[in-house]
Amino acid sequence: TPEPAETVHVFIPACLDGPCIMPSAWSNAGPAFADRPARAGAVAVLPDGRIFHIGGRGPDGEAVGTVVAFTASTPTRFFPTNFTLDEPRVGAETVWYEPTGQLFIIGGEGTGGVPLGSIEVFTPREPEE
Repeated sequence: TPEPAETVHVFIPACLDGPCIMPSAWSNAGPAFADRPARAGAVAVLPDGRIFHIGGRGPDGEAVGTVVAFTASTPTRFFPTNFTLDEPRVGAETVWYEPTGQLFIIGGEGTGGVPLGSIEVFTPREPEE
């Protein structure tokens, strides 16, 4: 069984807005998730640059209901969310709906690998400075 992630790696594309002058690369952004280990969680990127890691599997292999957030510029500094999943889930899908500012977490597997047909709705609050 793979171990939960404890680091964040950032991909730096070489040819985003112009000619390629250097190869693309991965960069180790440092330790993360050490106190919130989870893998196979859903990820959502909001237009303002916040990145949410939602649910996943904990060290015991069971689904977790945690929601953590960070930004690409500070990937090892987490900020609090106002949300915990009602049903822990692994492998869910996410959809950001801009008009209402809501994040939809859809399906996945719950505790014991039971398929979930539910949708949870999360309205992220603005990050604290």
